[in-house]
Amino acid sequence: MALSNTTRTLKKWRGQGYQCWITEYWNGFCGRRVDVWGFGDILACKPGEIALLQTTSYSGLSSHKRKIEDEDHREAAINWLQAGGKLYLEGWHKKPLKRGGKALRWKDRVYQAVLVDAGNGLEIGWEDV
Repeated sequence: MALSNTTRTLKKWRGQGYQCWITEYWNGFCGRRVDVWGFGDILACKPGEIALLQTTSYSGLSSHKRKIEDEDHREAAINWLQAGGKLYLEGWHKKPLKRGGKALRWKDRVYQAVLVDAGNGLEIGWEDV
């Protein structure tokens, strides 16, 4: 059975010493997935750090960045970051083990949300991790 992006993220972060809890769930009443403030699939913590993780496919990274930055989610994301929480966006895709090879392995790309002073208020920026 193939692993989901959420399962890959859990395995990776738990391996780095984080305690993780899936916060995303299926709401059958409205027929959609629900997560913390619209962007938190996983709550992760270890001494000195607490983080929300948004996990997706590699091709979904841009749309998830825009979703977090949009007016429906920006305020919650900024409040989370101002409270000292970290916010990571992790996208997964398959890459060849070596150039030109046929064997594939799963590879992730991680961005961390950071607060940026835009002059007229705080905005969300992204850094490669």
